[in-house]
Amino acid sequence: MMTRYDPSTTEEGIVAFYEEIANVSKPGVMIYHYPDATGVTMSTDSVAHLARHRNIVGIKNVADLTSTVAMINATRRESFSVLSGLDEVFLGTIACGGEGFMGVGAAVAPALCRDLYDNYRAGNMERAQECHHRLCKIMEVVFSLPFPGALKASVEVQGFPCGHARRPSAAIDREGRLSLQNVLVQTGVMDG
Repeated sequence: MMTRYDPSTTEEGIVAFYEEIANVSKPGVMIYHYPDATGVTMSTDSVAHLARHRNIVGIKNVADLTSTVAMINATRRESFSVLSGLDEVFLGTIACGGEGFMGVGAAVAPALCRDLYDNYRAGNMERAQECHHRLCKIMEVVFSLPFPGALKASVEVQGFPCGHARRPSAAIDREGRLSLQNVLVQTGVMDG
């Protein structure tokens, strides 16, 4: 569940919001922390406080590796998962003790992300790093185009129709689709 951002609030308001939802929710609550989208940054202390709630199971942190590692360290003793929401910090997150990742790359190149994760867990750091470099190369192209249209186009060029991005999101033109297809071929995600 994403932190509310309209109307603006305080950190105490965010904590109260998550606690209220967790108190009445049957499945465990996953915090979706996306400060660039919401304009609200939760402190490590607030995350640690929420991690102690019996029905808050984790956080998807769509922020830098420094804040992700701080959350990992602050919640280490809790039954709480810290996942990265940024593709470029996926490997760093699991290397620092996080549980994994929930990012755009998982939709665009799921087998590559799984390969990265499995190789890291198996101790094959060289292969995990190589997967991570490929993933970052893909994401550089995806995020150079209008989003979320680029995500949808990335999936569609692989043969999985998923429709148009809702307005006002821009559609991806032929040149953009070709760029996406080329990077997916170059990185071995799809055949040429």
